[in-house]
Amino acid sequence: MRLLSVDFDFFFPTNEREQMWLWDWGHREAPFFIEAIWTSRAAAFLRAGVPLPGLSNDIDAFWDRMQIGKGATLYVSESHADAADHRVRRGVSSVVSYDAHHDCGYSRQAVAEMKLTRKIDCAVWLAFYALTGAERTVA
Repeated sequence: MRLLSVDFDFFFPTNEREQMWLWDWGHREAPFFIEAIWTSRAAAFLRAGVPLPGLSNDIDAFWDRMQIGKGATLYVSESHADAADHRVRRGVSSVVSYDAHHDCGYSRQAVAEMKLTRKIDCAVWLAFYALTGAERTVA
């Protein structure tokens, strides 16, 4: 079975080089970072006189290119960590990930910790699949 993972930020064009401080959105698996921080982030753009980012024009054409079977199961989550949940990963032999970030471990230490503790977060979920032998494609 193939797992198609689409992170909404894939459709979110960034201009990180010009105003990195607006785009440096540190993240942890905590309600504050998943829910509460967005108003503050938007306010920072407005205070700087920078328009709020929008979506790229690719979003409509993207879904037209996808071939998803009628019996496919849809999971919606606020975190990619949930992609490694036992209910999702059962039978997955291939992962295709569309994301603005690679999510395959941003440091050797993070991957080593995940191997040791088996705790999977949004930064190492794809590394988890790589270590289990799943074929992966990152777009």
